[in-house]
Amino acid sequence: MTASCTPNECCSLIAGPLSESEAMSAASLFKTLGDPTRLRIIASEGCEPMNVSDLAEALELTQPTVSHHVRKLCEAGLVQRHQVGRSVQHIIVPEAFQTLQTVLAIG
Repeated sequence: MTASCTPNECCSLIAGPLSESEAMSAASLFKTLGDPTRLRIIASEGCEPMNVSDLAEALELTQPTVSHHVRKLCEAGLVQRHQVGRSVQHIIVPEAFQTLQTVLAIG
């Protein structure tokens, strides 16, 4: 495969130099997303709020497994937890993913 761009255009995924704190923050988010189950949760959730029961059913996983992974996503700031009456809903935090897109210069 022959590249038709300059090295700066296609060989660097990163938008530019990162400070140490920016790199640590992004690495933490990537580490959280490095789990296949968490990626499946993010992909299945989309922009609509979902509860653990719905996610467990959609992914054919147990509720404790989904709860564990959703908690990790919440701790990382990728998902927010909202109490709606007796139900708990989880929703994606778009700004967290925009940060990752900026780091990777995807757009």
